[in-house]
Amino acid sequence: MVAIDACLGHMNHVGWITVGTGSIKPGSGVNKDLEPVGDIHITGVVNFGGFMDFLILQNTRLSIVMKMADIISLSIKHVLRKVHSNCKGVLRNKTAQGF
Repeated sequence: MVAIDACLGHMNHVGWITVGTGSIKPGSGVNKDLEPVGDIHITGVVNFGGFMDFLILQNTRLSIVMKMADIISLSIKHVLRKVHSNCKGVLRNKTAQGF
């Protein structure tokens, strides 16, 4: 399962999107105690944190969140198309070889 979440980070990292293996703990930036989610994760740094994180997150520009969501969704779509086209090629080659 792919977990996707917004997060707070350093000021110079706002706008960065990270992809990694393993789960994430959603809500940890606002002191929520939720179970870890995902086998891989994608996070988008939407604002900087460090002091009064809940207030900062509430005042994050929606346009930044929406732009990052568009980039993430288009990236997932691109990867799925690539994987799908590669799978079709593998199946075609195996059929031609008599498998």
